[in-house]
Amino acid sequence: MQRTCSSILILLMSVLTGFLSVNAQSMEMTFQTQPLEKTKLHPLKVDISAYAKMGVHNCGKLWKDTYRFVSARDQARRLYGTYADVGASAACFIYDSWSIVGSLGYKQERFAFDQRVFDSNGIRSQWISTDVGVNIINYVVLGAQTDFFLNSHTQSNGNIGYSGLGKDCFNPVALGIYAGIHFAVLKFRAEIRYGFQIKNHLSADKLANSNMERTSLKREFFEVKLAYDLFTTKSRYHVFKIKAE
Repeated sequence: MQRTCSSILILLMSVLTGFLSVNAQSMEMTFQTQPLEKTKLHPLKVDISAYAKMGVHNCGKLWKDTYRFVSARDQARRLYGTYADVGASAACFIYDSWSIVGSLGYKQERFAFDQRVFDSNGIRSQWISTDVGVNIINYVVLGAQTDFFLNSHTQSNGNIGYSGLGKDCFNPVALGIYAGIHFAVLKFRAEIRYGFQIKNHLSADKLANSNMERTSLKREFFEVKLAYDLFTTKSRYHVFKIKAE
């Protein structure tokens, strides 16, 4: 009798061990997870940079609207607008090779019969500048810029004078579009742009009203922009590949 009970007990323990083993394998298969192949730590990449920009545009032959204390043979010379613009910009990267760039800055423009930005003679105007552009494949840039007029004044060393181009001859808002090439080296970025002014800084209608002369303005402009990266989130944006053992 004792031998029979021992045999039954050993049989029950074997059945119970087998059941637990099958159940454990079933649970392992149930809770097994697939390995993660890609993990993104941050979905947005942003660069913050400081920039400086210089440009020039040919306003046209406005010698009837302005004058210089020079001989008559010089009066047909073209009036140029040369400007310097400084500020900050932010670039948001949609993909590694596509980005949207917005900037805000301060622009000072000099209207004169030469193309020097920092000369003491000329009609100077001040603007708040904004710019929105798209960098395509890290090489091509397309964008638009809007400037808001602040003030203007005339500077002269006594040898050259200007008249007929006062504060009321400027548009309160100027708009332009541009295309160019973009390239970057380390933390430095550069752009060369050629653009078209949809609405000029100067108003042809206001110039005509002030001077009683018909005026036409040219619209093309050329500029160069340099920027230096101050802050970026790119260092926190990585893609990891985890392989299953």
